[in-house]
Amino acid sequence: MRVVWRQRGLAAVRAVAVWLSAAGLLRAGIAPEDTALVVNGGSWVSRSLANEYIGLRGIPDLNVVVLQGIGSHEGLPVDAFRETILGPVLATLDRRRLAGRIDCIVYSADFPTWVDVRPDIGSRPMPRETGTRASLTGLTYLYQGVMARHLDTLDLNANWYARRPVSALAMGREWQDEERDAYRRVEEFLRERARRRKEVTRDPEALRAWERSQWQIVEPLLATLAENHSDQATVVYNLACAQAQQGALDQALATLRRAATAGFADLRHVREDDDLAALRGREDFEALLAELAEWRPAMVSPVAFSGAVGWSPAGQPVPPYKGARYLLCSLLGVTSGRGNSYAEAVDCLRRAAAADGSRPAGTIWFMDNRDVRSTARQWAVNAAADLVRANGVLAERGAGVLPRGREDVAGLMTGAASFSWEASGSRILPGAVCENLTSFGGVLDEGAGQTPLTEFIRHGAAASSGTVCEPLAIQAKFPTAFLQGYYTGGYSLAESFYLAVTGPYQLLVVGDALCAPWMTPVSFTVSGLQPEEVVDAPLSMHIEGEATAAAAGPVQVRWFVDGVQVGLSLGNAPAVVDPARLRPGRHVLSVVATVLNRVRPCGRRTVPFHIRTQPREAELVAVERGTVRWGEPVTLVRRTAAGEPVTLFWLGREVAILGADAEAGAVPSGELAL
Repeated sequence: MRVVWRQRGLAAVRAVAVWLSAAGLLRAGIAPEDTALVVNGGSWVSRSLANEYIGLRGIPDLNVVVLQGIGSHEGLPVDAFRETILGPVLATLDRRRLAGRIDCIVYSADFPTWVDVRPDIGSRPMPRETGTRASLTGLTYLYQGVMARHLDTLDLNANWYARRPVSALAMGREWQDEERDAYRRVEEFLRERARRRKEVTRDPEALRAWERSQWQIVEPLLATLAENHSDQATVVYNLACAQAQQGALDQALATLRRAATAGFADLRHVREDDDLAALRGREDFEALLAELAEWRPAMVSPVAFSGAVGWSPAGQPVPPYKGARYLLCSLLGVTSGRGNSYAEAVDCLRRAAAADGSRPAGTIWFMDNRDVRSTARQWAVNAAADLVRANGVLAERGAGVLPRGREDVAGLMTGAASFSWEASGSRILPGAVCENLTSFGGVLDEGAGQTPLTEFIRHGAAASSGTVCEPLAIQAKFPTAFLQGYYTGGYSLAESFYLAVTGPYQLLVVGDALCAPWMTPVSFTVSGLQPEEVVDAPLSMHIEGEATAAAAGPVQVRWFVDGVQVGLSLGNAPAVVDPARLRPGRHVLSVVATVLNRVRPCGRRTVPFHIRTQPREAELVAVERGTVRWGEPVTLVRRTAAGEPVTLFWLGREVAILGADAEAGAVPSGELAL
C-alpha cells in the first residue's frame, strides 16, 4: 500500500537551490516526470490501476490528476469532454507548472473511450469518411485543436509529428475552402455512382453515359487539386481513374505512378479497380504492379517526441509558436464492456514495465491476406521489415491472419474482422505491440461485432489500438507498418504509435505508453547522497557511470525533488540541495539522464532521503498490502507526540484527518486503491 501524507502547518515543497548549466531549455526523454497520470476519482478500478502504475513507473504525486464527476465509461459529447476531462487536466498541469514539461498523458481505467464530435461539426457538410466519433486518446493527442474547436483535428494529415514518405513533403499546402468544396463535389459523384451501381437498372448504357459525363466534370477539378496537393495520394489516384475512364491511358499511367510515389500502394485495389480496367494487359501497367509489390518508400527519419516544441508539416521540431503542439496519450486499460478484467489490465502493465530494455528475442510478424484490412497497409511492409531487421530484430511476412504455433511473437501487424488468438497456438512476448486494422477494434461497448483490441492485451501484449467507429479501411487512421520499425529502434510505445499514424483522431491506444523494450538503458549512479540518508546541511551531488561517458552523444541530466524539477545540467555538473528550502520529513530525489541523439534514450535513478525532523513530526504506519479485506477499515497509527492534525491524501484526494490529539484513526478501504 502506498500512503502519501502531509502535516497541516508545514510548508509545501519549494524550489531547491541548484547549479544550472548553459543547457538552457533542452528537453529530452519520456520519463515518469514527463508523464501525467489522469484518474477517475469516482472509480475504485481507476484508482486501483493508477496506484499500480504509480508503483511500477514511479509517477510523482505532483503528476497525478484526479478528476471527479466522470459519467459514462463509453462515450460523451465533445463539449462535455472539454469541460470535464481535457480542460481540467490541462488547467491542473498549468496550475502545477507542469504544462511545459509534460510529454505524455496516460488515463487510468473507467474513462469514456469515444467522443461525439457532432457539436463541433454543426451544420457543416463533412465527407462520410470523417465519421462522428473520435477517441479519447486521439483527441487528447490533438489537444490544441480540440480546445480551439478547430475541425482540422479531423483531418487525415493532422499529425505533423508522424513520419511520411520523403516524396510526400514536396507540397504539403494547406487546403483552401474552395478546394475543399471542389473535392467534396468529387466525393459526392463517387458516392452517387456507388449508389446507382447497386440499384437494378434496365438501361446500363444510360448509367455508363451518366458516369462519362460526370467524369468530364470532375476530371479538371481533380487535375487542379492533384497539382496543388501532390502529397495527397488518394486525390492523385482518383485523377488517374478519371483519365483512364476518358481514354487518356498514357496520362493515367503516369498519374498512377505519381499516386504511388505519394503513398498510394494498395496493390490489390490497383489491380482490381474497374476504373483502371482499360490499363490491364499493358506491359507498363503490369510493370507498375510488379514495382508496387516490391516498393520500399523512403520515409522521413523518426525523432524523439517533445510536448514543449511545435512540429512543422515536415515533421521537424520548431519553436512552439511556429508549429502544432501535441501530447502523447494512451489509456492504461478498459475494464468495462468488451474490455479486460482488472487482473488482465494489471498484468499487462506489469509485463510492460518488466520488458523495458530487455530486447525480446523474438520475431516481428507482418501478416498478409486478401482482406482489404490487410492490403490497405501492405505498401509499407517491405520497408518496415527491412527497418526492423536493421535494428537487429527478426522480421517475417506470414500468410493469413495470425502466426501459427509460434512462441516468439515480439510484435504483430495484421488485418482481419475477427480472430481467435488462443486458437493460433502462438505466444506473445512481454513488451509486444500487437495491432489489427479492423472496423470495430476500438468499439468496446457491449454487443459490438468483430474482435476488439483487448483480445491482444488478454493474451500478453503491452498495447494495441483500434478505431472507435467505422474507419472505412482508411490507412491514415491506423498506424503504418513502420510502427514496429520505430519501436524496435528504441522509441517508446507512445512515440512509436504517433510516429506512425497521420490521422489519429479515431484511434484508441490502450497500454503502457512508456514501455520501451528496445531502448538502450542509460546506466549511472548518483554520488553525494545515500538512500534514506538524513540531510541537515547542503550537499553536492553528481552522476557517475556510463551516462557521463556520452559515447552516443551529450548527456542531459535533470534533477527532481518530489516531482519538482530543480536542476538541469549537461554531463556530470554538480547539483546542490539546500535542506533549509525543504519541509522536514521524507523526500525523493529522482535523476533523469538522457542521451541527446535522435532516439534520446534515458535512464532514471531515485534516492529517498530525509530532512531532519522536529520532535513534533507525525508519523503514520499503514497496514501491508493484502492484510485488509475489501470493506474493512485501514488503521492509521500516530507514532510520535500529538499536537498537530494530520491529513491523509490518496492520489491527490483528501480521505482522512487524524485529529490533533488522536492517537489512531481509520480509513474505509473502499477509499483507497488496494
